[in-house]
Amino acid sequence: MPASIGTLLDAVVSALRASGSFAHVSLGTAPAVATIPRAAVAVESLETFPADDVAGQRWQRARLTVDIHTRDTDAGDVTRRLHTLLDSAEAALLSDPSQSGICQSLPIGGATEVVSRNVTPGVRRPEAAATLTLRCHLVAQEGA
Repeated sequence: MPASIGTLLDAVVSALRASGSFAHVSLGTAPAVATIPRAAVAVESLETFPADDVAGQRWQRARLTVDIHTRDTDAGDVTRRLHTLLDSAEAALLSDPSQSGICQSLPIGGATEVVSRNVTPGVRRPEAAATLTLRCHLVAQEGA
């Protein structure tokens, strides 16, 4: 089923909201949002490939980032909390790798794959931030 990147982003945001782990989930950076914990979903890149098996069909690989931000007065607790949020986001997104049928396992990669989990350096305590990077593969929508 052909899908659009916008539909994929909406599905990822919805999955993170449904996890119940975040007080605020946004598409892109949410300006002046002080709500904690929060997550922001963005597109890092989008690649298009010709399909090997269907003439005229194209596949897409979307590289998405989920930026997570939290805080705690205890440095040890904020680190544990950050890793718990990363685990929760990953579990929410991998519980349905197809993201409600939008993504597909294709010869170029699995439906949804976690590429990396990186704690953001230089964030001063009691704040903490990290980025979860995903790759999602989909059949491109006509005209996309």
